[in-house]
Amino acid sequence: MTPEAHTQGVIKLLPKGDLWDGLETLKLVLAAWAEELSRVDGRMDDLLIESDPARAVETLEDYERVLGLPDECMPVAASIEERQQAVLAKLIAAGGQTIAYYKALARALGYEIEVDEFDPFTTESTTDDFLYDEANATSWEVRIVSAPEGRYIDGQCLDLECVITRANQSHLEVGFNYSALEG
Repeated sequence: MTPEAHTQGVIKLLPKGDLWDGLETLKLVLAAWAEELSRVDGRMDDLLIESDPARAVETLEDYERVLGLPDECMPVAASIEERQQAVLAKLIAAGGQTIAYYKALARALGYEIEVDEFDPFTTESTTDDFLYDEANATSWEVRIVSAPEGRYIDGQCLDLECVITRANQSHLEVGFNYSALEG
């Protein structure tokens, strides 16, 4: 709200009567208070914005401190947006072993991925299924469909690889496929 709106609101709260109508000094004091009320109201709006780590700027350093950032997977980021992405990635990394979870991890870093699992060929497989053997049952592959500008360096996306590998189950092997970015 504007200071004028706060002033009018406070004046309307005054008791009714002739005594209160002529107190110009009181109205000036209320107008001064309204300036501060307006400033506090604006800061409350800012606090709501700052409570969302995707939009945090003033509290971003606090988020990073609490989450232990930067870390080995999220080195010091250059821009506010990259820092916000790192905070989001760390916040949603509470756990999960589904394809949707790994896609959400990648999306929080600005990547788009697809996940391929290699189920072994069995008697229940169809003729359209690939011929993977038992050794591939513990492997899966992350296909990077798109990467944020400047994050695909020397044929790799090291931040994405680190985050996915850290979240990967210990008995599984994960590989990374960059063919969509190279073509």
